[in-house]
Amino acid sequence: MIRVARADMSKHYFRQLLFTTFCTFSAQAFASFIEPIDGQFDLGHHLAENAYGFLPVPILITEPALGYGGGVAGVFLHESEKEKNYRKQQALTSLDSGAQLVPPAVTVVGAAGTENGSWLAFAGHRHSWLDDSIRYTGGIGVGQFKVDIYNDLGGLLPSDKAIRFNTNTKGVAGIQQLQFRVAKTPLMLGLKQTWSSTQISSDNEIIDAILNYTMGNKTNNSGLGLLAEYDTRNNLF
Repeated sequence: MIRVARADMSKHYFRQLLFTTFCTFSAQAFASFIEPIDGQFDLGHHLAENAYGFLPVPILITEPALGYGGGVAGVFLHESEKEKNYRKQQALTSLDSGAQLVPPAVTVVGAAGTENGSWLAFAGHRHSWLDDSIRYTGGIGVGQFKVDIYNDLGGLLPSDKAIRFNTNTKGVAGIQQLQFRVAKTPLMLGLKQTWSSTQISSDNEIIDAILNYTMGNKTNNSGLGLLAEYDTRNNLF
């Protein structure tokens, strides 16, 4: 009986020690998120030390026309040693953690697919130079989308008698933009270009012939325009 009591007492002390250790560690961890300048909760120091690297982003697709599916995108953030030291200095010395930081170079690569055979793959990159005086963003994607289309002729046909045909769209699309900062202001001016090349078809011979007649075998679209952006964010995210 004595041994059992001592064993129970040992378990009690062990649990108490474990609980005390956990509370101490939690308190220290929370204290590391307190800004010493104003005494407020602040993640600035943590972000300054652990800001950039690799971030996996899950993609969930629940679109009924495509079916359930998913994918993943990998976000890679890059910075030079000089940019890292500057960012840390600004984040740690800013009173309200509102220092405007030089945005990092970001590369994104990803892919996704659905149960009906639709899929998409894409890649993009964003970079800035001369203390964020020049910004470039570009991306490209390729994919195939299978979509069933229903037409009840404006309600004349019951839903179970609606005309149904499938479409299969294949294509590639890209976008890029180049911006220049106006003096030291938050105003960015630049050019933006979009481009796409797509091909649409259907298993239904009549619908496929109509699509070919109205849209052609392949469609190319391109656009070029001016871009103005007033950006006062203290960081990209």
